Amino acid sequence: KYSFSFSPSDDGKKVKILGETGINNLMIKFESVEYSRTSQMKVHLKLYKAVGGSPDSGLINFPFPFIKNEKYDSCVVVSDTYSQDEWIAAKMIAESMQQHRKAPPVVIPESRISDRLCGSNKILVGKPCELKLIAEHLGYDSCEIKDLPNGEGFIEYKSKTDRPITADLIVTGNSNKDILKAATVVKHQLDFYVVESNKAAVYGD
Repeated sequence: KYSFSFSPSDDGKKVKILGETGINNLMIKFESVEYSRTSQMKVHLKLYKAVGGSPDSGLINFPFPFIKNEKYDSCVVVSDTYSQDEWIAAKMIAESMQQHRKAPPVVIPESRISDRLCGSNKILVGKPCELKLIAEHLGYDSCEIKDLPNGEGFIEYKSKTDRPITADLIVTGNSNKDILKAATVVKHQLDFYVVESNKAAVYGD
């Protein structure tokens, strides 16, 4: 890891970067450093715009805000008529958030949602025709995701408020297998899958 400073704007404000960070709605990712035997060093940066939401929130920061101050502020929600694969997908995501904690966040059917169990944020796993909260976010209650080909899962981070940062994460697809694909990517976010946008289609085996 390398730590260095640079000036991102005309006001001369100095920002220290270690690996990756964000300024306003820009994300800055560390690319590489070249240096010779002299004291001169070249620093290469990759800049890209974070899509949607607060500059401090987004799928790239998962599991935040679903975990805040080392405590769960979320639950994982499935429909009341969930399939076995949807339950497996939900548990997969929950267990990936456990890390060194005694237990993962709760996985519950939609009818059991409460502030006590779920806090301010929810991870929604299922289809919009079966899970009402997904239908509300997407604006329709069809079992087919609009503009999503068969064989692809879909992930979307939906920002709700900026202060405090709250959000829902949608994990869906046109089939149970597609939902499992999307859940696998969320499980390994910042592991070997890195989703930098707040909306993504997932394909492949």
